[in-house]
Amino acid sequence: MKNRNKIYAILAVCLLWACSNSDEDIIAIPQISYGKELKATFYTTGKSNLPETNWNGHVGKFGMQQTIQGLSINESTGVLSWNKSLPPGNHTINVIAYNNAGMTMTPVTLENPLIGTFSGELLHNVVLQGSTDFVIEFDFKENGTLNGFTQNKNEEGEIIGPFPFFGSWSLNGKEVRGEFQYEEVADPIPFAGQINQNEQKAVLSGRYHPDNPCDFCTTFELDLIND
Repeated sequence: MKNRNKIYAILAVCLLWACSNSDEDIIAIPQISYGKELKATFYTTGKSNLPETNWNGHVGKFGMQQTIQGLSINESTGVLSWNKSLPPGNHTINVIAYNNAGMTMTPVTLENPLIGTFSGELLHNVVLQGSTDFVIEFDFKENGTLNGFTQNKNEEGEIIGPFPFFGSWSLNGKEVRGEFQYEEVADPIPFAGQINQNEQKAVLSGRYHPDNPCDFCTTFELDLIND
């Protein structure tokens, strides 16, 4: 009888040990949250907060489902980082967290609104006699409005202007379209431009009346000046 009791005791201990080790080996798909939508400032570097992650038994790694210019992820921490080449607009990123049990995918919105002042050369379709150094400046606001001015020099080299204007704009990918009007002129002027950027500079290139065919269009080439 005593031997039988010892055997039962040994079996019980073995079962408890096996169960405890089995529990430790159970892993599940990770859970991840960034807590809130992320917001960048146009043409600046930045990074997200550290995400709240429950690895459910086994620490894994992070990744992104898609590639976005200027955006990367730290595969160990899940922190998203962006540089000056991140295009303007709202970007939806599917962040992946994976371990030995599988993966989970979390959509994250990164807002990068177009805000800033672009200034540079304005090339008229008609050359004004004796005038030079035409300049235009657009100041884009986050709410979709803009203001700015044009100016030039007369034949004596005197600065004429600035002539202020106001208007509105919208963004589709890297294309900016909108219209503006001078304070004492009723008719608005439509415009469209393409934003091209890298870590060295951001440029807005475009023209007036973009939907009208023309041989000599009024165009502009503007640099971001408030980086």
